[in-house]
Amino acid sequence: MLVPVWQMMQRLQRRVQAKDNSTVLLMSRVYKKTLATD
Repeated sequence: MLVPVWQMMQRLQRRVQAKDNSTVLLMSRVYKKTLATD
């Protein structure tokens, strides 16, 4: 039981990291846009 759970955790972590990266990219774009407008 432990091995599948560990794999699930790793997959979840990878998904979260991917989401974090995309959000960071979006935030950086918005930040640059706000700086450009200012």
